[in-house]
Amino acid sequence: MLEFAKAQGWEFSFQAQPLPLASVFNNATFGPALLVAAQVELSLRKIEVDLGLVVQEDNGAMFGRRVEFDPARSHLLTQMWRLTQTAYQVDLLPREQNRIVLDLVPAALEPYEAPALQAGQ
Repeated sequence: MLEFAKAQGWEFSFQAQPLPLASVFNNATFGPALLVAAQVELSLRKIEVDLGLVVQEDNGAMFGRRVEFDPARSHLLTQMWRLTQTAYQVDLLPREQNRIVLDLVPAALEPYEAPALQAGQ
């Protein structure tokens, strides 16, 4: 993801402070939230793809969660899905002064409950 972000020329900020790419795409900073958001997006679209994520609580992590990839569930196609879906999530984020603003990203780690479908939907 770091190489892709460099190639795209992405620059990021969080709470109005610029961030280096390595601080964004990290398994204990924004990585867990971006990947969880990507997995939720796929689920909402009813695209049955498992990104092979193992998200664990970690008090030392920036937002209390760390992400790892389950080797038994990770293969080339899974890696491609992670890359494209994370890039999609980043593209949805607001921009300010040519920087992608990450202030909303931690919300992806909040418990998610799908809305109940009404009859006839």
